[in-house]
Amino acid sequence: AMAERIAAETGESRGREINIAAAKYVLLLEEDPESTTEVLHLLEELLKNNPDSIYVREQLAKCYVRSIHPDAAIKIFREIIERDPGRVDFVIDNYRKMLKLFPDHLVTIEALADALIVKGFYAEAVEFFDRMMKIDPTAADLTITGLEHVVAACPQQILAQQYLTDLYLKKGEQEPALRALKQIVELEVSEADAVARKCREIIKLFPEQVLAYQVLGEALLVKKDYRGALA
Repeated sequence: AMAERIAAETGESRGREINIAAAKYVLLLEEDPESTTEVLHLLEELLKNNPDSIYVREQLAKCYVRSIHPDAAIKIFREIIERDPGRVDFVIDNYRKMLKLFPDHLVTIEALADALIVKGFYAEAVEFFDRMMKIDPTAADLTITGLEHVVAACPQQILAQQYLTDLYLKKGEQEPALRALKQIVELEVSEADAVARKCREIIKLFPEQVLAYQVLGEALLVKKDYRGALA
């Protein structure tokens, strides 16, 4: 027990020393902005020698942001969440600050949306994935992957399902679009009309798509349109 206590105290003391060193490096940068390269190198070496330190990661990531290296900062912020999900609020706060500096930076927007999923803020995550598409319409695959993560974490997120439906259809992927429509009509009765309309559009273009008829039938049953469902 004595040995364990001494080891724990030694570890705590070592941790404090590491944190103090990191704080001194950051102070150096604040006092002399031209020391950016030197401070980044010092913090990188400190992290290399102390790979479990969350605090050093936090300071290094913030210094990357200050030196206009957002991609490098995001890599570190993602590591922080992986190692300590309890720091997700800190990371989200820093991502929001980064977006003020780099408002159209897709990697930052995606990282913020991913962090919001971890936090459980699914609706806001969907908004940021949608923002990616508005900034860069070629980012469809990246947006789809993000929205699929939202749906995996929260299947009842109808807005994510709706965005996925549209993106799948734009890519010509009818089956995943129809699966999303099926999920929508099962979750929200009021969406039955919209789902039925989408199914009819798909059937018009792809009359051989069996799943479209099945989802259309489900939507009509929800609407209590039994005659239409049987047709």
